[in-house]
Amino acid sequence: MTRMIEVKVAELSGRALDWAVDAVVSGRPLEVRHHKSGNGEWAFFHEDIPYQQGPAPYSTDWAKGGPLIQKYRISVTGPGHSLGFWSAHMLGSEVMSSCQGLNALQAACRRLVYERLGDTVSVPAELVGGGV
Repeated sequence: MTRMIEVKVAELSGRALDWAVDAVVSGRPLEVRHHKSGNGEWAFFHEDIPYQQGPAPYSTDWAKGGPLIQKYRISVTGPGHSLGFWSAHMLGSEVMSSCQGLNALQAACRRLVYERLGDTVSVPAELVGGGV
């Protein structure tokens, strides 16, 4: 079993953010662990079934992340101020806060994770800081 660490949703990016989105979309998070062959590489698994591609690139690929904006009714605006951040709100949500990102997909993905999992999530340590 991999070591999990707590990360604020506002700080999630890259594969860690994609992993969290996948956990929301699929309802069961991918497990990250070493290949059984012991070659030192990381692999992704649903239960014991290899899923080596890892999570879909929701936060960087419009073909993967774009449909989530409509499906989950996420409103994205920006960049609205001098810092250049995009903001995302969940339409119809009782939670009024927004999430920000460097681009529209990152903001939308953060908002989806925030809405479903809260402002802090446990993610595999290997996914934070470019470990995979």
